[in-house]
This record gives sequence, C-alpha cells and structure tokens, in this order.
Amino acid sequence: MGPSRFRCLALVANCFILAAPAALAAQSITLAVDATRTQQKLLSAHEVIPVSPGPLTLYYPKWIPGEHGPDGPISSLTGLKFEADGKTIPWKRDLLDVFTFHLDIPAGVNHLDARYDFIEPEGGSATDKLMVLEWNEVILYPAGTPAQQLNYEASLRMPDGWKFGTPLPVQMQTSNQVSFKPISLDLLVDSPVIAGQYYRAIDLTPPGEPIHHEIDMVADSEAALAMSPEIQKAMTNLVAESGKLFGTRTTATTIFSLPSAITWPTSAWNIMNRMTAVCQSEPCLDPVPAWRWAGCWHTNLCTRGTESFDARPTSLWPITRSR
Repeated sequence: MGPSRFRCLALVANCFILAAPAALAAQSITLAVDATRTQQKLLSAHEVIPVSPGPLTLYYPKWIPGEHGPDGPISSLTGLKFEADGKTIPWKRDLLDVFTFHLDIPAGVNHLDARYDFIEPEGGSATDKLMVLEWNEVILYPAGTPAQQLNYEASLRMPDGWKFGTPLPVQMQTSNQVSFKPISLDLLVDSPVIAGQYYRAIDLTPPGEPIHHEIDMVADSEAALAMSPEIQKAMTNLVAESGKLFGTRTTATTIFSLPSAITWPTSAWNIMNRMTAVCQSEPCLDPVPAWRWAGCWHTNLCTRGTESFDARPTSLWPITRSR
C-alpha cells in the first residue's frame, strides 16, 4: 500500500472523527429540573445526552457571564450518577479540573442519562415562597462543541400554585410544569427563570413600540408586588429612552425580572442577560435596571455568534460586537 493510499485512509478517518461531534450536536439534549423541593434549597435535574461509544468528556459550567472569574458553583453539585440502558456508567473527575468529568460509553449506547442535585448555598437564590433558576447551576454539557451549537429542550417543575416569568419561549404548560422550546445552550444560560407563590407581570411597552416589554415580579407576599404609577412610568420611560439612544432592539422581547423578597435574602445576580434585565432592589428603579440593560450593549452578549459562556479552548467562538 503506497503513501497516497495511507493519506486517503487517514483523510476518511478524520472525516468520521469530525462528523461524529457535529451529528451529536444536531440532536437536542433534554434537561428536566424539579424545583418542588426548593423550600429545602434543593433542585433535582435529569439530563439525557446523545452520545456515541467511546470516551466522553462532560463539563459543568465554570466561566459564567458577568462573574469575572472561574467560579461556577461546582461545590453545590451533588448526587451525580450516570446510566445507559439501565446500567450504571462509571465516571472520573479530571485530576486537574474539578469542573470536568470523564466517562467511557459502551458499545451500542446512544443516549446517556445524568441525574444530580444542586444544593442552594446559604443566602442562595431561593426562599420558601420564591426561587431564581439560573440554568448554569443545573447543566452538564459535552466538550468539543461551541455553546451556540448545542441545543437543549428544558423543562421545569414547580411547587403547586407557583407561577413563573422568563424570556424563554414556552412550548407547553400544565398546572405546575412548563416545557420550553429548543434553544441553544448560550441563550438558555442567558435566560433565567423566576418563580414563586406570588407573581405579577406589568406591561412596560411604550406607546407605538412594536416590541413587547414587561417586568415580571415574584415576592414573599402579595403586598410586596405593589408598584406605584410613578415607578411604572419611570420603567416605561426607560424602555422608550433606550430605543432612542441605541436606535434598535437586540431581541424580540425584553423581560425585566424582579425577585422581590421582603428582606431580599436571595443572592445577587451577575449574569449579563440579553433578554432579561435583572433588578435586584425594591423599588426597581434606576440605576439598577438601566445599568444592567445598557451594560449589555458594551459586552459581547448582545449579538448572536458571540463567545460561548464557558471560555474553554474547546468551546471558544468568535467575538462580535454591535455598535
């Protein structure tokens, strides 16, 4: 067999190696989050990941938008278990990176079941009447594919009687469970959910504005959801003024999320959201929402085709900016 024959075989082999991750990336990863025990500060997750036989590396998000450091809450991840076709799949944590897990997928297996819990830290984003779900806390994702190319079908189960607010497009909803339409990993992480026993949505769309804007609020009491006409007018003016300032909108809708616990026990958010401007105070006035919203325009998170949320060498993506 001549050198040209070897080169041809090597080229074919490389094509198969490159095609495998692309084929798996085209299949959606399903993620079901059970928040019915949020009063106990516990979230349970079940993830089904398309796989192929051989070595598999999974990541827990390490670099989170707006966190400015590799501080994904890995210490709160517990009870990690992998199964395929009813059999347990052993896993090993990387010796140098605690956010990385290694597995060997047996022959004939095409889907991997991952089950794990997330324990809200003291002072975390939950009370007995409300919660803030940041998807990066309950996600594992395969190495080798940019976050923009990984699709997730996410669902959330809440305590009975709770309502929710999020910019994620809803696919189906029952009394206490909601399923969202497929969305890329980077946008899923960029779209938190607030949910609670006491919920209110207020329209902030200025007259003549074609794009819908609203503020979603959850609180520890009905009274804490009150918003004066002056505050509502100020928020609506913020929407109108931003349109005049920037001359365009980055999304089809904008949601301001206000988890307004009476004493604000929940942790501060640092994720810079393109579809959600997170308010952290009561009343929800400038400069908090204005700073969050305007700050998006000075980051790479306002446009598609941006760097993935987890800055690892295997998942980097070209950075683009809008001006």
